[in-house]
Amino acid sequence: MGLAFGAGIFAAGRFIAYAFLGRKLPKNRLFKLHKHVQMQLDERLNEQRNQLGHADKTPADEVVTDAKNAVDMFMTTDHAFFEPPK
Repeated sequence: MGLAFGAGIFAAGRFIAYAFLGRKLPKNRLFKLHKHVQMQLDERLNEQRNQLGHADKTPADEVVTDAKNAVDMFMTTDHAFFEPPK
């Protein structure tokens, strides 16, 4: 019982220390990266952000659009296979 209590106190102490000290440390001090490595990471991140912003439609997107249009058509015809919930 004493060992479990001691382990709990130790864990709580580590959490409190992290709350007051660890969260204030910038990432650059926690993970030391060389300047050129950080620049490469920033370039890759910006490139990925640009690709996400200007993404062209793929053939899979066209399939999804066609399927959505077919479901919409079935829902709006008289003998619909799919009916909206009532």
